[in-house]
Amino acid sequence: MPYSLNDICDIFQLSSDRIERPIKSTGNERYQAMAAVGFSFGKQVFCFPWFSKTRYKIYKIRFEHILKVLGEHKKIAILPLGE
Repeated sequence: MPYSLNDICDIFQLSSDRIERPIKSTGNERYQAMAAVGFSFGKQVFCFPWFSKTRYKIYKIRFEHILKVLGEHKKIAILPLGE
């Protein structure tokens, strides 16, 4: 890939102090970390878990950024939302 680890951290706005942690230990950056891992492996399609509207509101700002980045790189993102 033409991106370094620092590039990917910057692209997905990942905290440098969390980069060595397992995904389950990245707190609110979990979905950014998941997208960054897929991106670094060259994935084209990103599917996120089902979110209720209430839960989506918690992560809304983060997902807006993730979806923007993936769109800019011509990736497909699936984000199912429910009631």
